Amino acid sequence: MLGPSSSLYNKSRAMHSHNAHHTHPSAFSHSISASSMVHLGSSSIHALAVSATAQASADFKGDFEKIDQGLSSEDEDVQHEAAKKLRNLLSSERDLLIRQMLDKNWTPRLIKWLRLRERPTLQVEALWALTNIAAGATDNTSVLLQNGVIPTLVSLLDSTNDEVGVHRHMLSIHIAYISLSLAKVLEQSVWVLGNLAGEGAQTRDLVLSAGALPPLIHNLRKTPPEKLSLLRILTWTLSNLCDGQPRPVFDINVVLPSLSNMLSSADTEVLSHVCWAFSHLCDGPSTHIQAVVDSEVCIRLVELLGHNSWRVTKPALRAIGNIVCAEDDHDYTQVRTHSTMVTRLALELPKPILYRCGAVPSLRKLIAHSNREIQKEACWTLSNIAAGTVDQIQCVLDSGCIPSLMGLASSDATDAEVRSEACWVVLNATSCGSDSQVIEYLVNEGCIQILGNLLEETSMVMMALEGLERILQVGELEAKRTDAPNPYASLMASANIETLVSHKSATVAKRYIYMNIYILIH
Repeated sequence: MLGPSSSLYNKSRAMHSHNAHHTHPSAFSHSISASSMVHLGSSSIHALAVSATAQASADFKGDFEKIDQGLSSEDEDVQHEAAKKLRNLLSSERDLLIRQMLDKNWTPRLIKWLRLRERPTLQVEALWALTNIAAGATDNTSVLLQNGVIPTLVSLLDSTNDEVGVHRHMLSIHIAYISLSLAKVLEQSVWVLGNLAGEGAQTRDLVLSAGALPPLIHNLRKTPPEKLSLLRILTWTLSNLCDGQPRPVFDINVVLPSLSNMLSSADTEVLSHVCWAFSHLCDGPSTHIQAVVDSEVCIRLVELLGHNSWRVTKPALRAIGNIVCAEDDHDYTQVRTHSTMVTRLALELPKPILYRCGAVPSLRKLIAHSNREIQKEACWTLSNIAAGTVDQIQCVLDSGCIPSLMGLASSDATDAEVRSEACWVVLNATSCGSDSQVIEYLVNEGCIQILGNLLEETSMVMMALEGLERILQVGELEAKRTDAPNPYASLMASANIETLVSHKSATVAKRYIYMNIYILIH
């Protein structure tokens, strides 16, 4: 059976046939030459197409009726034949069949098949059909919920090889087959629950309230690494259960140990799902974030920033970014305040570890990443660190990322959103940095010109003005100490502040006048 798609963005995924047939070339195809081919006119082609369509329609109708009969029958042979036809039609006529399934109200009968624990092969076929329904429109999901599918699915999460004892009356040669079918029942039950959990907060909470989390965690703990398909589906489903707004309510300590262990997986898809789960947990209440930090996964998340797949790097970066901006009010018209978690992530780690695999040096590498979203989020995370303490800002400066950020902020070739986040790093470091940091580093690296560029941004003009005023204040202290002119007043020409003289905001225009007067007399 195929594992879930590696796409990080689709919450619902249709299951594909795990019994696909490979097409073999005809034994005669190699001997056909162009001269021996019969050329058909357009009317003949049209007639053949109509005939083929009619035949396909007749075949579909016949198979559909047999499935309908099988779902209503108590005869095992009839049920088995219906199950085979159901698989084939879902492979070839999925969308049409799903519409017909809903119209014919097959859902209750398919769920009835799920309860036939002595018939695991029949359960697999029912689950496969229900997975395709769950991966469809929201209305499809409503039909499943109305028929009580979630409690039934949760009851199947204990479908293990232990149940083979139920079938001891069978020949031993069949026991392995039954065991395999039970494994498929488990895997596909998890898959349907994952699709339902990804449908939205309401269905996610229904899955949680049905008690799905403990058996999911139990299965994740006991599944060996070689059962990769099941591990992928389990971690994907758990990620969906951690996602959504409002955030889910559950004991985070139930999931943390198993998720933490899965960070050691060598599989890209498993790592991606687990990192997304951590990013969702770190976007929740502060108690969740504190629990994640206390679980000592931060170093591993930082290591995964350097993973060779962006599918792992991006969610690991999101998790770290959410830790960094914890307790942030997300008001980007003000300086983005740091959280108590920033120090835990960036500074309380032992310094050798920090500079060997710490967050800030790793973030510096990501601001040059080829993926625009990763670039933007790396800059965004750095901007929140730069809104913190002087020590945190020094960490940013020591990483050597400021020249690269200045380049991104000043280049017309930079994506607009990336440039905006790069500017925020400069702005926050200038506003929150120490006098020596502003004087000895940021001004020398060209931050005045960057702040000048921000004067054209309506949402950032006030903060840019405050940053420029801060530089002048530092220069004023330097002037008093050396009994010389303010060394930065003459540099303000590069900020193009004269463009504010006719600004539509009276407050901005007034601050420009005061600043301009100061520059003129100094």
